Amino acid sequence: VRLDDGGLHREPGDEWSRSNQNNETISMEAENPGANGNGNGGKISLHTAGVLAIPSVFDLVATALANIGLVMINVSVYQLMKCTVIIFVAIFKSRLLGVKLENNMWIGVAVNMLAVCIVASTSFFPSAGAEVDDDVDSKSGSAGMGILFVVLSCLVQSGQYVYEEKVMDEGALSIEPLVVVGMEGFWGLLFSVFLVLPAAGYIPGKDCPHSSNHSCVYEDTLDTFDMMDGQYTIIILTVAYVVIITGYNVAAVYVTYLLDSVWHAILDNFRPISVWLVQLILFQVLDGKFGEKWATSSWLQLAGLIV
Repeated sequence: VRLDDGGLHREPGDEWSRSNQNNETISMEAENPGANGNGNGGKISLHTAGVLAIPSVFDLVATALANIGLVMINVSVYQLMKCTVIIFVAIFKSRLLGVKLENNMWIGVAVNMLAVCIVASTSFFPSAGAEVDDDVDSKSGSAGMGILFVVLSCLVQSGQYVYEEKVMDEGALSIEPLVVVGMEGFWGLLFSVFLVLPAAGYIPGKDCPHSSNHSCVYEDTLDTFDMMDGQYTIIILTVAYVVIITGYNVAAVYVTYLLDSVWHAILDNFRPISVWLVQLILFQVLDGKFGEKWATSSWLQLAGLIV
């Protein structure tokens, strides 16, 4: 960017220029129409659509792995373990994008890893984040596997963050953030409706439809909609979840666009403490019906958060 008597100009690869001539001329021109998905009259090119199918796959796989791990460990531990994403983002960014990270940054990554190890250890305590269910201790037997799935999900998720940064970089494809969010949602919907959910309807599992004599499967989507019929609280919560997640994804992609993928991962670390606090409050306010009670291992979780 250079400033001269003619106004503010962007050098090669310039997508915009502003002239102060008559204080009213603002022009926006792209040297490579269609590269950012907004060329061709605002239409998204097939190339752009295809490129953005890749982070959608990352997101779908990461979500699946994370949810598998979630059923094996407590939600507070799950959220705290998600902090491992910053470790993988730092490694991918330095190795794949060739970005040199300073020594103090690697020290920060090492401290983050220490915090994760502290938090992970609480899953092996019989009373780790004990919830109100009598069988909560049974989670301890599969806690290691649950942690493994969550860490694997973070590995995949970090690939998504770094990939998004690459495709939004001006030296690469320069795809706009909202185009990234929209196309990832589009591909995610297609993959889920035409691939994941039909496959889940054939895999044997514990979901037994109440309205038919069909055998139990991993997930019966039609039965899910049947159970939602007339359940307005569930419908409202589902719609609210979609709206909230959309807002979160838009904000997250803009963080990557305006800063970088490492900052995206760092700011993700502020989620666990809020989720954990809400769990503790719910347990007290709702007389133990929901949430998580303070246990001996909670001190270790607090120590991990402080670190």
